[in-house]
Amino acid sequence: MAVHGLEGVANAATLVDQDFDLADGSLVGASNGAWQHRSGEEGDLVTEEGSLIIRSSASEDVAVAIGESDYDESSSETLFVSFTLQVVDLPTAGGGYFAHFRSGGSSTFRGRLFIAASDDGGYQLGVSNGASKFVDSVAFPTALEAGKSYRIVMSYEPSVAVTRLGIDPDQESDLTAVATDSVSVKSINQFAIRQSSGIGTIQIDHLKISTEFSDLSASAEIQEPTLRMHSNDKVLPERGEPSLIVRMERRGPLDGVLDLELIWGGTAEFGLDYRGAPELISFLPDQAFAEIQCKLVNDALKEGTETIEMTVQVSDKVRMLGLNPLIWEILDDDLTTVEISTPTVTVTEGVDGFIEINLYRTGDLSLPLQVDWMLEGHTEKGVDFDASFPFSVSFSSGQEHLTHKLALLDDSVPEMPEWFQLRLHPSERYQIKNNQISVEILNDDFEGMLLSESFDYQSGPVTNVSSGKWKHTSGSSDELNVFEGQLDLNETQSEDIMIDIPVSGSVETISNTAYEVFVGMDLFVAKAPQGEGNYWAHFRGNTSSTFKGRLFSRAVNPAEGTFEFGISNGQSTGDIWFPQVFVAPVSLRLILGFTP
Repeated sequence: MAVHGLEGVANAATLVDQDFDLADGSLVGASNGAWQHRSGEEGDLVTEEGSLIIRSSASEDVAVAIGESDYDESSSETLFVSFTLQVVDLPTAGGGYFAHFRSGGSSTFRGRLFIAASDDGGYQLGVSNGASKFVDSVAFPTALEAGKSYRIVMSYEPSVAVTRLGIDPDQESDLTAVATDSVSVKSINQFAIRQSSGIGTIQIDHLKISTEFSDLSASAEIQEPTLRMHSNDKVLPERGEPSLIVRMERRGPLDGVLDLELIWGGTAEFGLDYRGAPELISFLPDQAFAEIQCKLVNDALKEGTETIEMTVQVSDKVRMLGLNPLIWEILDDDLTTVEISTPTVTVTEGVDGFIEINLYRTGDLSLPLQVDWMLEGHTEKGVDFDASFPFSVSFSSGQEHLTHKLALLDDSVPEMPEWFQLRLHPSERYQIKNNQISVEILNDDFEGMLLSESFDYQSGPVTNVSSGKWKHTSGSSDELNVFEGQLDLNETQSEDIMIDIPVSGSVETISNTAYEVFVGMDLFVAKAPQGEGNYWAHFRGNTSSTFKGRLFSRAVNPAEGTFEFGISNGQSTGDIWFPQVFVAPVSLRLILGFTP
Protein backbone atom coordinates (compact mmCIF):
# COMPACT_ATOMS: atom_id res chain seq x y z
CA MET A 1 0.00 0.00 0.00
CA ALA A 2 1.10 3.54 -0.70
CA VAL A 3 -0.81 6.69 0.18
CA HIS A 4 0.99 9.58 -1.47
CA GLY A 5 0.57 13.14 -0.37
CA LEU A 6 1.97 12.23 3.04
CA GLU A 7 5.54 11.33 2.20
CA GLY A 8 7.69 9.90 -0.57
CA VAL A 9 5.82 11.44 -3.50
CA ALA A 10 7.46 10.48 -6.76
CA ASN A 11 5.12 12.67 -8.81
CA ALA A 12 3.86 15.89 -7.21
CA ALA A 13 0.51 15.42 -9.00
CA THR A 14 -0.13 12.10 -7.21
CA LEU A 15 -2.26 12.52 -4.08
CA VAL A 16 -3.25 8.91 -3.30
CA ASP A 17 -1.90 5.63 -4.70
CA GLN A 18 -3.59 2.57 -3.17
CA ASP A 19 -3.38 -1.02 -4.43
CA PHE A 20 -5.18 -2.61 -1.40
CA ASP A 21 -2.47 -5.29 -1.21
CA LEU A 22 -3.25 -5.69 2.51
CA ALA A 23 -4.11 -8.45 4.93
CA ASP A 24 -7.74 -9.56 4.75
CA GLY A 25 -10.00 -7.63 7.11
CA SER A 26 -10.88 -4.06 8.03
CA LEU A 27 -9.48 -1.43 5.63
CA VAL A 28 -9.20 1.10 8.46
CA GLY A 29 -7.22 -1.31 10.62
CA ALA A 30 -4.93 -2.61 7.87
CA SER A 31 -4.09 0.84 6.43
CA ASN A 32 -2.45 2.08 9.66
CA GLY A 33 -4.72 5.10 9.88
CA ALA A 34 -4.48 6.26 6.25
CA TRP A 35 -8.17 5.44 5.79
CA GLN A 36 -10.39 6.84 8.56
CA HIS A 37 -13.79 5.56 9.75
CA ARG A 38 -16.54 8.13 9.17
CA SER A 39 -19.87 6.41 9.84
CA GLY A 40 -21.69 3.08 9.97
CA GLU A 41 -20.49 -0.19 11.54
CA GLU A 42 -16.78 0.30 12.12
CA GLY A 43 -14.63 -2.42 10.55
CA ASP A 44 -17.10 -3.86 8.01
CA LEU A 45 -15.50 -2.24 4.94
CA VAL A 46 -12.89 -4.88 4.21
CA THR A 47 -10.12 -5.93 1.87
CA GLU A 48 -10.10 -9.49 0.56
CA GLU A 49 -7.31 -11.04 -1.48
CA GLY A 50 -5.79 -7.68 -2.35
CA SER A 51 -9.00 -5.89 -3.38
CA LEU A 52 -11.46 -3.60 -1.61
CA ILE A 53 -14.93 -5.16 -1.27
CA ILE A 54 -17.92 -2.78 -1.06
CA ARG A 55 -21.19 -4.44 -0.04
CA SER A 56 -24.81 -3.34 0.21
CA SER A 57 -25.16 -5.52 3.32
CA ALA A 58 -22.50 -3.46 5.16
CA SER A 59 -22.65 0.15 6.36
CA GLU A 60 -19.17 1.53 7.12
CA ASP A 61 -18.10 4.69 5.26
CA VAL A 62 -14.41 5.66 5.21
CA ALA A 63 -12.30 8.50 3.81
CA VAL A 64 -8.67 9.17 2.92
CA ALA A 65 -6.98 12.58 2.94
CA ILE A 66 -5.99 14.01 -0.45
CA GLY A 67 -2.94 16.21 -0.07
CA GLU A 68 -2.11 18.66 2.67
CA SER A 69 -4.40 21.57 1.71
CA ASP A 70 -8.03 22.10 0.71
CA TYR A 71 -9.32 22.37 -2.87
CA ASP A 72 -11.93 25.12 -3.21
CA GLU A 73 -13.12 27.98 -5.43
CA SER A 74 -9.58 29.35 -5.58
CA SER A 75 -8.10 26.08 -6.87
CA SER A 76 -6.96 25.80 -10.47
CA GLU A 77 -6.45 22.02 -10.31
CA THR A 78 -8.85 19.28 -11.36
CA LEU A 79 -9.03 16.19 -9.14
CA PHE A 80 -8.93 12.83 -10.97
CA VAL A 81 -9.67 9.47 -9.33
CA SER A 82 -9.02 6.20 -11.15
CA PHE A 83 -9.55 2.57 -10.15
CA THR A 84 -10.40 -0.84 -11.58
CA LEU A 85 -13.95 -1.98 -10.84
CA GLN A 86 -15.65 -5.36 -11.04
CA VAL A 87 -19.24 -5.99 -9.94
CA VAL A 88 -19.74 -9.32 -8.19
CA ASP A 89 -23.43 -8.93 -7.25
CA LEU A 90 -25.64 -6.59 -9.28
CA PRO A 91 -27.16 -3.47 -7.68
CA THR A 92 -30.87 -2.73 -7.48
CA ALA A 93 -32.70 -0.58 -10.03
CA GLY A 94 -32.59 2.37 -7.64
CA GLY A 95 -28.94 1.81 -6.83
CA GLY A 96 -26.96 4.31 -4.80
CA TYR A 97 -23.65 6.17 -4.65
CA PHE A 98 -20.52 4.42 -3.38
CA ALA A 99 -17.74 7.02 -3.74
CA HIS A 100 -17.40 10.80 -3.51
CA PHE A 101 -15.19 13.73 -2.55
CA ARG A 102 -15.86 15.50 0.77
CA SER A 103 -14.48 17.58 3.61
CA GLY A 104 -16.87 17.45 6.57
CA GLY A 105 -20.56 16.59 6.91
CA SER A 106 -22.85 15.31 4.16
CA SER A 107 -23.49 18.87 2.98
CA THR A 108 -19.89 18.87 1.65
CA PHE A 109 -20.27 15.68 -0.44
CA ARG A 110 -19.33 16.48 -4.04
CA GLY A 111 -18.54 14.41 -7.12
CA ARG A 112 -20.73 11.43 -6.20
CA LEU A 113 -20.30 8.17 -8.17
CA PHE A 114 -23.45 6.03 -8.53
CA ILE A 115 -24.27 2.47 -9.57
CA ALA A 116 -27.67 1.02 -10.53
CA ALA A 117 -29.02 -1.99 -12.44
CA SER A 118 -29.76 -1.54 -16.15
CA ASP A 119 -32.69 -2.98 -18.09
CA ASP A 120 -30.51 -5.45 -20.02
CA GLY A 121 -29.35 -7.39 -16.97
CA GLY A 122 -26.16 -5.41 -16.42
CA TYR A 123 -25.52 -2.14 -14.62
CA GLN A 124 -24.72 1.53 -15.24
CA LEU A 125 -22.52 4.09 -13.53
CA GLY A 126 -23.49 7.72 -13.12
CA VAL A 127 -22.20 10.94 -11.56
CA SER A 128 -23.68 13.97 -9.85
CA ASN A 129 -22.14 17.15 -8.54
CA GLY A 130 -24.08 16.90 -5.29
CA ALA A 131 -27.40 15.09 -5.87
CA SER A 132 -27.87 12.01 -3.69
CA LYS A 133 -30.00 9.77 -5.96
CA PHE A 134 -29.12 7.85 -9.13
CA VAL A 135 -32.18 9.22 -10.95
CA ASP A 136 -30.77 12.74 -10.50
CA SER A 137 -27.31 11.78 -11.79
CA VAL A 138 -26.01 11.67 -15.37
CA ALA A 139 -25.41 8.04 -16.37
CA PHE A 140 -22.57 6.89 -18.59
CA PRO A 141 -24.44 5.61 -21.68
CA THR A 142 -22.73 2.19 -21.86
CA ALA A 143 -24.31 -0.68 -19.90
CA LEU A 144 -21.65 -2.77 -18.14
CA GLU A 145 -21.43 -6.49 -17.35
CA ALA A 146 -21.10 -8.11 -13.93
CA GLY A 147 -17.90 -10.13 -13.53
CA LYS A 148 -15.94 -8.00 -16.02
CA SER A 149 -13.23 -5.52 -14.98
CA TYR A 150 -13.33 -1.86 -16.09
CA ARG A 151 -11.05 1.10 -15.49
CA ILE A 152 -13.10 3.96 -14.06
CA VAL A 153 -11.94 7.59 -14.13
CA MET A 154 -13.93 10.39 -12.48
CA SER A 155 -12.88 14.04 -12.37
CA TYR A 156 -14.06 16.87 -10.14
CA GLU A 157 -13.29 20.58 -10.58
CA PRO A 158 -13.42 22.10 -7.07
CA SER A 159 -13.55 25.69 -8.29
CA VAL A 160 -16.83 25.22 -10.21
CA ALA A 161 -18.23 21.98 -8.68
CA VAL A 162 -18.39 20.02 -11.96
CA THR A 163 -18.02 16.21 -12.16
CA ARG A 164 -17.20 14.03 -15.18
CA LEU A 165 -17.02 10.26 -15.71
CA GLY A 166 -15.30 7.99 -18.21
CA ILE A 167 -14.96 4.21 -18.54
CA ASP A 168 -11.71 2.80 -19.94
CA PRO A 169 -10.76 6.29 -21.19
CA ASP A 170 -7.65 6.89 -23.31
CA GLN A 171 -7.65 10.66 -22.87
CA GLU A 172 -9.31 13.28 -20.71
CA SER A 173 -11.88 14.12 -23.41
CA ASP A 174 -13.24 10.56 -23.03
CA LEU A 175 -14.81 11.59 -19.70
CA THR A 176 -18.10 12.20 -21.53
CA ALA A 177 -20.71 11.83 -18.76
CA VAL A 178 -20.94 15.34 -17.24
CA ALA A 179 -23.11 15.97 -14.17
CA THR A 180 -25.68 18.72 -14.67
CA ASP A 181 -27.11 19.34 -11.18
CA SER A 182 -26.20 22.73 -9.74
CA VAL A 183 -24.57 22.89 -6.30
CA SER A 184 -22.49 25.35 -4.36
CA VAL A 185 -18.70 25.10 -4.26
CA LYS A 186 -17.36 23.36 -1.16
CA SER A 187 -13.84 23.02 0.18
CA ILE A 188 -12.59 19.46 -0.54
CA ASN A 189 -9.83 17.55 1.28
CA GLN A 190 -10.88 13.87 1.32
CA PHE A 191 -12.02 11.03 -0.94
CA ALA A 192 -14.61 8.68 0.55
CA ILE A 193 -15.88 5.14 -0.04
CA ARG A 194 -19.50 4.48 0.98
CA GLN A 195 -21.50 1.30 1.61
CA SER A 196 -25.31 1.29 1.58
CA SER A 197 -28.30 -0.81 0.53
CA GLY A 198 -28.91 -1.15 -3.19
CA ILE A 199 -25.32 -0.99 -4.47
CA GLY A 200 -24.73 -4.75 -4.75
CA THR A 201 -21.20 -6.08 -4.23
CA ILE A 202 -18.32 -4.17 -5.85
CA GLN A 203 -14.63 -5.08 -6.04
CA ILE A 204 -12.17 -2.17 -6.38
CA ASP A 205 -8.41 -2.17 -6.93
CA HIS A 206 -5.53 0.08 -8.09
CA LEU A 207 -7.05 3.33 -6.79
CA LYS A 208 -5.15 6.48 -7.67
CA ILE A 209 -5.98 10.17 -7.15
CA SER A 210 -4.03 12.85 -9.00
CA THR A 211 -4.29 16.38 -10.34
CA GLU A 212 -3.16 15.21 -13.80
CA PHE A 213 -4.99 12.77 -16.09
CA SER A 214 -1.71 11.67 -17.67
CA ASP A 215 -0.50 10.53 -14.26
CA LEU A 216 -3.43 8.10 -14.08
CA SER A 217 -2.97 6.84 -17.62
CA ALA A 218 0.67 6.03 -17.09
CA SER A 219 -0.06 4.05 -13.95
CA ALA A 220 -2.82 2.02 -15.55
CA GLU A 221 -0.44 -0.04 -17.68
CA ILE A 222 0.97 -3.06 -15.85
CA GLN A 223 4.40 -3.67 -17.32
CA GLU A 224 5.29 -6.86 -15.43
CA PRO A 225 3.42 -10.19 -15.40
CA THR A 226 1.36 -10.55 -12.23
CA LEU A 227 -0.98 -13.17 -10.80
CA ARG A 228 -3.83 -12.67 -8.35
CA MET A 229 -6.22 -15.24 -6.86
CA HIS A 230 -9.89 -14.70 -6.03
CA SER A 231 -12.10 -17.23 -4.25
CA ASN A 232 -15.66 -17.68 -3.10
CA ASP A 233 -16.54 -17.48 0.61
CA LYS A 234 -13.66 -18.31 2.96
CA VAL A 235 -16.09 -20.14 5.28
CA LEU A 236 -18.03 -22.93 3.58
CA PRO A 237 -20.68 -25.35 4.89
CA GLU A 238 -20.11 -29.06 4.63
CA ARG A 239 -23.79 -29.82 4.04
CA GLY A 240 -25.28 -30.07 0.55
CA GLU A 241 -23.09 -29.83 -2.53
CA PRO A 242 -20.88 -26.78 -2.09
CA SER A 243 -17.75 -26.22 -4.12
CA LEU A 244 -14.55 -24.44 -3.33
CA ILE A 245 -13.85 -22.12 -6.27
CA VAL A 246 -10.58 -20.33 -7.07
CA ARG A 247 -10.35 -17.87 -9.95
CA MET A 248 -6.84 -16.87 -11.07
CA GLU A 249 -6.18 -13.68 -13.01
CA ARG A 250 -2.98 -13.11 -14.98
CA ARG A 251 -2.21 -9.50 -15.99
CA GLY A 252 0.54 -7.76 -17.89
CA PRO A 253 2.26 -9.48 -20.82
CA LEU A 254 0.38 -12.71 -21.60
CA ASP A 255 2.84 -14.20 -24.08
CA GLY A 256 4.11 -17.71 -23.39
CA VAL A 257 2.87 -20.62 -21.29
CA LEU A 258 2.73 -20.24 -17.50
CA ASP A 259 2.78 -23.46 -15.43
CA LEU A 260 1.92 -23.20 -11.73
CA GLU A 261 2.35 -25.91 -9.10
CA LEU A 262 -0.35 -26.04 -6.41
CA ILE A 263 0.33 -27.40 -2.92
CA TRP A 264 -2.67 -28.43 -0.82
CA GLY A 265 -2.67 -28.67 2.97
CA GLY A 266 -4.62 -27.86 6.12
CA THR A 267 -6.43 -30.08 8.60
CA ALA A 268 -8.97 -31.38 6.06
CA GLU A 269 -8.03 -34.61 4.26
CA PHE A 270 -7.94 -34.87 0.47
CA GLY A 271 -10.32 -37.60 -0.70
CA LEU A 272 -12.18 -37.69 2.62
CA ASP A 273 -13.18 -34.02 3.02
CA TYR A 274 -12.66 -32.66 -0.52
CA ARG A 275 -11.94 -33.91 -4.05
CA GLY A 276 -10.78 -32.58 -7.40
CA ALA A 277 -7.78 -30.54 -6.22
CA PRO A 278 -5.26 -30.32 -9.09
CA GLU A 279 -1.50 -30.24 -8.48
CA LEU A 280 -0.75 -28.23 -11.64
CA ILE A 281 -2.52 -25.51 -13.58
CA SER A 282 -1.36 -24.01 -16.89
CA PHE A 283 -2.05 -20.70 -18.64
CA LEU A 284 -1.77 -20.78 -22.44
CA PRO A 285 -0.50 -17.76 -24.44
CA ASP A 286 -2.99 -14.84 -24.24
CA GLN A 287 -4.96 -16.65 -21.50
CA ALA A 288 -5.81 -14.23 -18.67
CA PHE A 289 -8.13 -16.31 -16.47
CA ALA A 290 -8.22 -19.85 -15.08
CA GLU A 291 -10.59 -21.46 -12.60
CA ILE A 292 -10.31 -24.35 -10.13
CA GLN A 293 -13.28 -26.11 -8.51
CA CYS A 294 -12.98 -28.58 -5.63
CA LYS A 295 -15.96 -30.60 -4.42
CA LEU A 296 -16.51 -30.69 -0.66
CA VAL A 297 -17.57 -34.03 0.81
CA ASN A 298 -20.40 -34.16 3.34
CA ASP A 299 -19.53 -36.89 5.83
CA ALA A 300 -21.29 -37.95 9.04
CA LEU A 301 -18.31 -37.37 11.33
CA LYS A 302 -18.46 -34.88 14.21
CA GLU A 303 -15.03 -33.46 13.51
CA GLY A 304 -15.42 -29.73 14.12
CA THR A 305 -14.25 -26.98 11.79
CA GLU A 306 -11.47 -28.02 9.39
CA THR A 307 -9.27 -26.00 7.06
CA ILE A 308 -8.11 -26.33 3.46
CA GLU A 309 -4.97 -24.47 2.44
CA MET A 310 -3.78 -23.89 -1.13
CA THR A 311 -0.35 -22.45 -1.95
CA VAL A 312 0.84 -21.46 -5.43
CA GLN A 313 4.51 -22.13 -6.10
CA VAL A 314 5.30 -18.96 -8.03
CA SER A 315 8.22 -18.94 -10.46
CA ASP A 316 10.36 -15.95 -11.42
CA LYS A 317 8.13 -15.54 -14.50
CA VAL A 318 5.32 -13.86 -12.56
CA ARG A 319 4.85 -11.73 -9.42
CA MET A 320 2.15 -12.80 -6.96
CA LEU A 321 -0.32 -10.15 -5.76
CA GLY A 322 -2.70 -10.53 -2.85
CA LEU A 323 -2.88 -13.54 -0.56
CA ASN A 324 -0.88 -16.72 -1.04
CA PRO A 325 -1.75 -19.20 0.41
CA LEU A 326 -5.55 -19.11 0.46
CA ILE A 327 -7.20 -20.71 3.50
CA TRP A 328 -10.82 -21.89 3.81
CA GLU A 329 -12.76 -23.04 6.85
CA ILE A 330 -15.15 -25.97 6.37
CA LEU A 331 -17.96 -25.92 8.94
CA ASP A 332 -18.95 -29.37 10.14
CA ASP A 333 -22.74 -29.55 9.84
CA ASP A 334 -22.83 -32.45 12.27
CA LEU A 335 -22.41 -30.03 15.16
CA THR A 336 -25.44 -28.81 17.07
CA THR A 337 -26.69 -25.31 16.15
CA VAL A 338 -27.64 -22.76 18.83
CA GLU A 339 -29.74 -19.64 18.24
CA ILE A 340 -31.45 -16.85 20.19
CA SER A 341 -35.12 -16.67 19.25
CA THR A 342 -35.85 -12.93 19.73
CA PRO A 343 -33.35 -10.48 18.16
CA THR A 344 -34.68 -7.23 19.73
CA VAL A 345 -36.57 -6.41 22.93
CA THR A 346 -37.74 -3.12 24.50
CA VAL A 347 -38.56 -3.03 28.22
CA THR A 348 -39.29 -0.35 30.83
CA GLU A 349 -37.18 -0.21 33.97
CA GLY A 350 -39.85 -0.06 36.68
CA VAL A 351 -42.55 -1.93 34.78
CA ASP A 352 -40.92 -5.07 33.39
CA GLY A 353 -39.19 -7.09 36.09
CA PHE A 354 -37.09 -9.27 33.81
CA ILE A 355 -36.02 -10.07 30.26
CA GLU A 356 -36.74 -13.58 29.01
CA ILE A 357 -33.96 -15.04 26.87
CA ASN A 358 -34.89 -18.12 24.84
CA LEU A 359 -32.21 -20.38 23.38
CA TYR A 360 -32.89 -23.22 20.95
CA ARG A 361 -30.59 -25.87 19.58
CA THR A 362 -30.96 -28.24 16.64
CA GLY A 363 -28.87 -31.06 15.25
CA ASP A 364 -27.20 -33.50 17.61
CA LEU A 365 -28.92 -33.20 21.04
CA SER A 366 -27.48 -36.35 22.60
CA LEU A 367 -24.87 -34.65 24.80
CA PRO A 368 -25.02 -31.87 27.41
CA LEU A 369 -23.89 -28.52 26.00
CA GLN A 370 -22.53 -25.40 27.69
CA VAL A 371 -23.18 -22.15 25.80
CA ASP A 372 -21.11 -19.06 26.62
CA TRP A 373 -22.27 -15.49 26.10
CA MET A 374 -21.19 -11.92 26.81
CA LEU A 375 -22.88 -8.59 27.52
CA GLU A 376 -21.87 -5.28 26.00
CA GLY A 377 -23.50 -1.88 25.91
CA HIS A 378 -24.42 1.04 28.18
CA THR A 379 -25.79 -0.90 31.14
CA GLU A 380 -23.96 -1.80 34.35
CA LYS A 381 -24.07 -5.16 36.11
CA GLY A 382 -25.47 -4.79 39.63
CA VAL A 383 -26.97 -1.37 38.81
CA ASP A 384 -29.27 -1.98 35.85
CA PHE A 385 -29.57 -5.78 36.04
CA ASP A 386 -28.95 -8.62 38.48
CA ALA A 387 -25.28 -8.89 39.52
CA SER A 388 -25.55 -12.68 39.68
CA PHE A 389 -26.33 -12.99 35.98
CA PRO A 390 -24.23 -15.92 34.67
CA PHE A 391 -22.12 -15.78 31.53
CA SER A 392 -22.82 -19.36 30.52
CA VAL A 393 -25.85 -21.66 30.54
CA SER A 394 -26.12 -25.39 29.91
CA PHE A 395 -28.44 -27.64 27.93
CA SER A 396 -28.96 -31.10 29.37
CA SER A 397 -28.89 -34.23 27.18
CA GLY A 398 -31.82 -34.16 24.75
CA GLN A 399 -32.86 -30.61 25.75
CA GLU A 400 -33.91 -28.48 22.76
CA HIS A 401 -35.20 -25.29 24.43
CA LEU A 402 -33.71 -23.32 27.32
CA THR A 403 -35.13 -20.17 28.95
CA HIS A 404 -33.12 -17.81 31.15
CA LYS A 405 -34.59 -14.77 32.90
CA LEU A 406 -32.41 -11.70 33.39
CA ALA A 407 -33.75 -9.66 36.32
CA LEU A 408 -33.88 -5.87 35.83
CA LEU A 409 -33.10 -3.49 38.71
CA ASP A 410 -35.24 -0.38 39.23
CA ASP A 411 -33.08 2.56 40.29
CA SER A 412 -34.28 6.10 40.99
CA VAL A 413 -31.87 7.84 38.63
CA PRO A 414 -33.43 9.86 35.78
CA GLU A 415 -31.42 8.76 32.75
CA MET A 416 -31.73 8.33 29.03
CA PRO A 417 -32.80 4.95 27.58
CA GLU A 418 -29.99 2.40 27.86
CA TRP A 419 -29.20 -0.64 25.77
CA PHE A 420 -27.13 -3.77 25.78
CA GLN A 421 -26.46 -6.74 23.54
CA LEU A 422 -26.18 -10.33 24.70
CA ARG A 423 -23.97 -12.10 22.20
CA LEU A 424 -23.20 -15.82 21.93
CA HIS A 425 -19.51 -16.69 21.97
CA PRO A 426 -18.26 -18.79 19.02
CA SER A 427 -17.18 -22.30 19.98
CA GLU A 428 -15.97 -25.51 18.39
CA ARG A 429 -18.72 -27.26 20.39
CA TYR A 430 -21.59 -25.71 18.44
CA GLN A 431 -22.55 -23.55 15.48
CA ILE A 432 -24.37 -20.23 15.92
CA LYS A 433 -27.48 -18.87 14.22
CA ASN A 434 -29.03 -15.52 15.21
CA ASN A 435 -26.23 -14.99 17.71
CA GLN A 436 -27.44 -11.97 19.69
CA ILE A 437 -30.36 -10.23 21.37
CA SER A 438 -30.48 -6.41 21.56
CA VAL A 439 -32.32 -4.93 24.55
CA GLU A 440 -33.41 -1.31 25.07
CA ILE A 441 -34.27 -0.34 28.66
CA LEU A 442 -36.58 2.68 28.93
CA ASN A 443 -36.28 4.75 32.12
CA ASP A 444 -39.35 5.23 34.34
CA ASP A 445 -37.99 8.06 36.49
CA PHE A 446 -38.78 10.87 34.02
CA GLU A 447 -42.31 11.74 35.09
CA GLY A 448 -42.37 14.79 32.87
CA MET A 449 -40.43 13.40 29.89
CA LEU A 450 -42.19 14.47 26.68
CA LEU A 451 -39.65 13.75 23.97
CA SER A 452 -36.27 12.07 23.52
CA GLU A 453 -34.24 12.35 20.31
CA SER A 454 -30.81 10.74 19.80
CA PHE A 455 -30.53 11.37 16.01
CA ASP A 456 -29.48 7.73 15.68
CA TYR A 457 -30.36 7.61 11.99
CA GLN A 458 -28.35 6.90 8.88
CA SER A 459 -26.60 9.96 7.46
CA GLY A 460 -28.72 12.19 5.22
CA PRO A 461 -31.38 14.94 5.29
CA VAL A 462 -33.04 14.73 8.70
CA THR A 463 -36.55 15.15 7.29
CA ASN A 464 -35.99 12.02 5.19
CA VAL A 465 -33.98 9.73 7.47
CA SER A 466 -36.28 10.39 10.46
CA SER A 467 -39.26 9.12 8.41
CA GLY A 468 -41.11 12.43 8.79
CA LYS A 469 -40.56 12.80 12.53
CA TRP A 470 -38.78 16.09 11.79
CA LYS A 471 -40.70 18.37 9.42
CA HIS A 472 -39.47 21.03 6.99
CA THR A 473 -40.94 24.47 7.77
CA SER A 474 -38.98 26.98 5.66
CA GLY A 475 -35.78 27.59 3.69
CA SER A 476 -34.13 25.18 1.23
CA SER A 477 -35.34 21.59 1.65
CA ASP A 478 -32.98 18.74 2.57
CA GLU A 479 -30.14 21.05 3.69
CA LEU A 480 -30.18 20.11 7.38
CA ASN A 481 -28.45 16.74 7.66
CA VAL A 482 -27.78 14.02 10.18
CA PHE A 483 -24.13 12.95 10.10
CA GLU A 484 -22.65 10.18 12.27
CA GLY A 485 -25.56 10.32 14.73
CA GLN A 486 -25.58 14.11 15.14
CA LEU A 487 -27.62 16.96 13.65
CA ASP A 488 -25.22 19.11 11.59
CA LEU A 489 -26.03 22.88 11.62
CA ASN A 490 -23.96 25.53 9.88
CA GLU A 491 -24.30 29.15 8.82
CA THR A 492 -24.49 28.39 5.07
CA GLN A 493 -27.81 26.56 5.43
CA SER A 494 -31.27 28.11 5.37
CA GLU A 495 -33.55 25.19 6.18
CA ASP A 496 -35.73 25.37 9.31
CA ILE A 497 -37.24 22.20 10.77
CA MET A 498 -39.52 21.33 13.69
CA ILE A 499 -40.62 18.31 15.72
CA ASP A 500 -43.97 17.95 17.48
CA ILE A 501 -43.91 17.74 21.28
CA PRO A 502 -46.34 14.92 22.17
CA VAL A 503 -48.60 16.72 24.70
CA SER A 504 -52.34 16.57 25.26
CA GLY A 505 -54.59 19.58 24.77
CA SER A 506 -54.21 22.56 22.47
CA VAL A 507 -51.42 25.12 22.41
CA GLU A 508 -53.79 27.65 23.98
CA THR A 509 -54.58 25.25 26.83
CA ILE A 510 -50.89 24.64 27.54
CA SER A 511 -50.10 28.34 27.43
CA ASN A 512 -52.53 28.92 30.29
CA THR A 513 -50.85 26.37 32.57
CA ALA A 514 -48.02 26.90 35.06
CA TYR A 515 -45.86 24.15 33.57
CA GLU A 516 -42.25 24.89 32.64
CA VAL A 517 -40.82 23.10 29.62
CA PHE A 518 -37.12 22.19 29.43
CA VAL A 519 -35.04 21.03 26.49
CA GLY A 520 -31.55 19.60 26.99
CA MET A 521 -29.03 18.94 24.24
CA ASP A 522 -25.40 17.94 23.83
CA LEU A 523 -23.58 20.44 21.60
CA PHE A 524 -20.28 20.36 19.79
CA VAL A 525 -19.48 23.85 18.46
CA ALA A 526 -16.81 23.36 15.80
CA LYS A 527 -16.71 27.00 14.70
CA ALA A 528 -17.71 30.12 16.61
CA PRO A 529 -20.54 32.31 15.22
CA GLN A 530 -19.68 35.50 13.37
CA GLY A 531 -20.75 39.03 14.32
CA GLU A 532 -24.05 39.43 16.13
CA GLY A 533 -25.09 35.88 15.26
CA ASN A 534 -28.75 34.86 15.34
CA TYR A 535 -31.24 32.58 17.07
CA TRP A 536 -31.06 28.94 16.05
CA ALA A 537 -33.57 27.13 18.30
CA HIS A 538 -36.93 28.01 19.83
CA PHE A 539 -40.31 26.74 20.95
CA ARG A 540 -43.21 27.47 18.61
CA GLY A 541 -46.85 27.03 17.79
CA ASN A 542 -48.29 26.98 14.28
CA THR A 543 -46.89 30.27 12.91
CA SER A 544 -43.80 32.47 13.20
CA SER A 545 -45.73 34.81 15.51
CA THR A 546 -45.73 31.98 18.07
CA PHE A 547 -41.92 31.66 18.22
CA LYS A 548 -41.06 31.74 21.95
CA GLY A 549 -38.05 30.93 24.10
CA ARG A 550 -35.49 31.75 21.42
CA LEU A 551 -31.87 30.62 21.82
CA PHE A 552 -29.08 32.82 20.36
CA SER A 553 -25.32 32.69 19.91
CA ARG A 554 -22.99 35.53 18.89
CA ALA A 555 -19.28 36.28 18.58
CA VAL A 556 -17.36 37.90 21.44
CA ASN A 557 -13.92 38.06 19.84
CA PRO A 558 -13.86 36.55 16.32
CA ALA A 559 -10.05 36.53 16.22
CA GLU A 560 -9.96 34.34 19.33
CA GLY A 561 -12.94 32.18 18.37
CA THR A 562 -14.89 33.17 21.49
CA PHE A 563 -18.68 33.35 21.65
CA GLU A 564 -21.63 33.44 24.08
CA PHE A 565 -25.24 32.25 24.32
CA GLY A 566 -28.33 34.38 24.85
CA ILE A 567 -32.10 34.08 25.13
CA SER A 568 -35.26 36.07 24.54
CA ASN A 569 -38.92 35.38 25.27
CA GLY A 570 -40.04 36.24 21.77
CA GLN A 571 -38.05 39.08 20.22
CA SER A 572 -35.67 38.34 17.34
CA THR A 573 -32.55 39.71 19.07
CA GLY A 574 -30.91 38.43 22.22
CA ASP A 575 -32.31 39.93 25.42
CA ILE A 576 -30.31 38.22 28.18
CA TRP A 577 -26.80 36.83 27.58
CA PHE A 578 -25.30 34.00 29.60
CA PRO A 579 -22.32 35.37 31.61
CA GLN A 580 -19.83 32.65 30.54
CA VAL A 581 -17.75 33.04 27.36
CA PHE A 582 -16.85 29.90 25.38
CA VAL A 583 -14.01 29.14 22.95
CA ALA A 584 -14.63 27.01 19.84
CA PRO A 585 -14.21 24.16 19.33
CA VAL A 586 -16.01 23.04 22.47
CA SER A 587 -18.41 20.33 23.68
CA LEU A 588 -21.05 21.24 26.27
CA ARG A 589 -24.46 20.34 27.67
CA LEU A 590 -27.08 23.08 27.19
CA ILE A 591 -30.50 23.27 28.91
CA LEU A 592 -33.16 25.80 27.85
CA GLY A 593 -36.25 26.37 30.01
CA PHE A 594 -39.49 28.09 28.97
CA THR A 595 -42.70 28.82 30.89
CA PRO A 596 -45.57 29.11 28.36
